[in-house]
Amino acid sequence: MNVKELVQRAKVASPKLQSLPDEQAISLVREIFKELGRELEATTEGALNVAGLGTFRVRQVEKTKDGQTVRSKRTFFRAPKANQDE
Repeated sequence: MNVKELVQRAKVASPKLQSLPDEQAISLVREIFKELGRELEATTEGALNVAGLGTFRVRQVEKTKDGQTVRSKRTFFRAPKANQDE
């Protein structure tokens, strides 16, 4: 799925979005995800809750690779339940 397809699906699901031109909607979606990415990059540990979208959990994990312990950051996403849209 690409951003344009995502926008088209959103417009079908929510008639309020029909008046928003596709190019503006695509730009908006891209900027939202850039900001979300920046926020997740800045988060070292914990949860980032985005109402209506879900919860992102960030954890530092350690694993052994070639005899050395390597730390990395993992991000997990959990969508809200169907009745918790906002």
